[in-house]
Amino acid sequence: MTDVLREINNFNFKKADYSLIPSKILKLCSVSFSKPLFILYNKIIEFSQIPVAMKISKIIPILKPNKWKHLYRSYRPIALQPNIYKLFNKLLMNSFLPYIYENNVIPETQYSYKKWKSCETQLIDVLQYITTAFNDKNVISIDIIFLDFSNAFNCVPHFALFKKLSKIGISGSFLKIIIDSFKNRKEFISYNNCNSNSYCIKVGIP
Repeated sequence: MTDVLREINNFNFKKADYSLIPSKILKLCSVSFSKPLFILYNKIIEFSQIPVAMKISKIIPILKPNKWKHLYRSYRPIALQPNIYKLFNKLLMNSFLPYIYENNVIPETQYSYKKWKSCETQLIDVLQYITTAFNDKNVISIDIIFLDFSNAFNCVPHFALFKKLSKIGISGSFLKIIIDSFKNRKEFISYNNCNSNSYCIKVGIP
């Protein structure tokens, strides 16, 4: 329960979300909420099932700069998730990361979604590599290929993700919870105080 309380107090609730429990109330009453959330999260782990209400995302379209507002391509969809679901994901990730780093699941050449790694550190390493190659008389040329995957996270097939997780050693209740988080996952669009009907998401990562 102390882990839940600590994460509530440390969690960045300034980021936008949507929930039946306002983030400010959750933060101010962290001690009171820590026990019921602790029970809820343990039940999720025990049964490897996440409540459907926690898997509903609210999509807010944000108009891109200097774009025509009457074209749907001019909008960037921002997904908002319930704060108690984001909090659970944070706790789950805290138990997951040690395995990732201890078993070298993520290669050193990956810079995204890693602590102490960023675009800046990637540029530094690339420049170091190029500089070293220029100073090497045996190097004839340097070839660099840039790839840009459009909407990569929105196109990930779920079965491929589950297969990859199993391949790197993720199993048991942890894998079951991840698989369940993709089942019956829904989202709805909110624009100008109007909400669409919710619909199931069959591809992409939440």
